[in-house]
Amino acid sequence: MSLLLQPPNWIPDEKVSSCETCLELFSFFNRKHHCRGCGRVFCANCSSFYIQLPSNFNYDSPQRVCKACFQKFNEVLQQSNHAIDDATKFSLFILRELKYRVSEQICLIGRRTPPIKSWFIISATNSADEKLMTITQFSNEMKVKLSAYENQIKQLNSLINSPFVNPILHFELRSARDCIVVMREFENRGSLKDVLFGNSYPKQNYGVKYDISRVRPMRVDGIQKAAAQILQGLIYLNSIGIPFVHLHLGNVIVNNKNCCITEYENSFLGIAPYYTLFSTKIIPELECFSYVIYEMGSAKEKKNDYLFYRKLTPSDNYFSGIIKSAKDSNTPNEIISILEKIYACEIESDSPVCTLNDLTQDPFLQANITTTTIPELNESCKKFLVEVQNNILTVLTTQRNNVIDAAISKNNKLSRQNSAVVRSVSVDETLAKSDNTSTTPIVKKKKKIKRKKK
Repeated sequence: MSLLLQPPNWIPDEKVSSCETCLELFSFFNRKHHCRGCGRVFCANCSSFYIQLPSNFNYDSPQRVCKACFQKFNEVLQQSNHAIDDATKFSLFILRELKYRVSEQICLIGRRTPPIKSWFIISATNSADEKLMTITQFSNEMKVKLSAYENQIKQLNSLINSPFVNPILHFELRSARDCIVVMREFENRGSLKDVLFGNSYPKQNYGVKYDISRVRPMRVDGIQKAAAQILQGLIYLNSIGIPFVHLHLGNVIVNNKNCCITEYENSFLGIAPYYTLFSTKIIPELECFSYVIYEMGSAKEKKNDYLFYRKLTPSDNYFSGIIKSAKDSNTPNEIISILEKIYACEIESDSPVCTLNDLTQDPFLQANITTTTIPELNESCKKFLVEVQNNILTVLTTQRNNVIDAAISKNNKLSRQNSAVVRSVSVDETLAKSDNTSTTPIVKKKKKIKRKKK
């Protein structure tokens, strides 16, 4: 299903007294039920619909929803099924050309799902070795004309050679369908996110295998090795000129030897990153890196909530809030120290901007440093990467502004609701007082009248 639909924030029970649809008052017998699709509160009759929600809602079975959400998600489900069928037919067409066959279709393995992204386990007709093939749609934010640079992209892919970057085995640009086809080795150990969530079967549905209750802290030596290798991968791509703002735990593949960055082609497509990058000073790749080590060290998923972290500290600083959250979660001191280095320029105005190479001087990140030869690029490849970099900066700015505007709007709405509740309570109290003062003399007056009659 489309990941444009995001999990809702539930309206607290105490703020609702009647059903959103029929307006019937709640009572001991008429109980409250949250719609898992929109987070609003309904009675049993008005929320008697059940449907499978998108994988990013983290439910592995059909959930209770209201009628409006049932209709909305049912339409999305039908569109998704059509997209899966379409992607499957298209994949079979491609694989016949490459002499490969589909071993397994795993359309919900990742965060992005059809029609945005489709995933297939494939193997050669004469081999049992499994490969991972993805079909990814162009983003609406993509301003780079990829068809003009197809040869440059293939050249870049052939030149990339680092133990910390997951290589592309096969790349195809299908302009007629506005998508790219990528083939890589399939790693049975999955991603670093699978490690953090204790998941031993990476082919599972995204919403099933990443149950937040299964998260366990990683050992410090494991974090050290992974962080150092991720940093080396970032430095390698940065040296070539490939921006990689799509770093997150799910985009770090674990093989027998190393942790490898993967999905770097997302930058070519103008796809918005997993994390919203709120800083205008910190190097984007380093901000992503900070969130990755935060999650490894705290065993908590970093919230994509601008105001949540700002409210954690008196200074109302987003990055100070993340550091406080990390400390409250017993994150190792080595990770806290790195976060403080990265965020210093946002917390203290006179602090210099930390670079990728600056972090290699940190004792915690000096493990597994290897020297890798940086390939020489021709002018056409450099021109392509400059366009990609400019496009990504635009995507980041748009995403950041949209998220901040939505957060501020939501905060203002909650403030208005809270003030309305306060006003309502004060009005009720005033009415109660006035009722008490006005009823007393009336009763006395009636008594006096009765006495006169007697």
